[in-house]
Amino acid sequence: MLKEAIFHRPKNNFAYAYDHQTVHLRLRTKRNDVEKVNVIAGDPYSWEKTKEGISCWKPWEKKEMTKKGSTDLFDYWETEIRTTFRRLKYGFELWSGEEKLIYTEKGFFEEAPLEDNSSYFTFPFLNEEDVF
Repeated sequence: MLKEAIFHRPKNNFAYAYDHQTVHLRLRTKRNDVEKVNVIAGDPYSWEKTKEGISCWKPWEKKEMTKKGSTDLFDYWETEIRTTFRRLKYGFELWSGEEKLIYTEKGFFEEAPLEDNSSYFTFPFLNEEDVF
């Protein structure tokens, strides 16, 4: 996967409030470079302890994105996420063949970083004034 072509902006036209509980998310990738994209999403305050007693962030959803369009250079992926508490942490799981990358605000990972959710993109609160 060409990491330089992968792009998301956590506001504006790449992440916006659709209604008081729904966020629309978009991601850009190099054209025909990525086969599948999932959004890893959850409440920022949803944590659980593992068997080893380590606290980990507990995303509530892994949702597949849909390729909505392409240009000569890029593919554009989109999905919507419904929230319970009108706030959201999220990242992207990208697949190309057997290769998997997790894309967050702090860069790329081989596995989802669940022990610290500060690396994920954040939609802090869905204000009704922000709904289009």
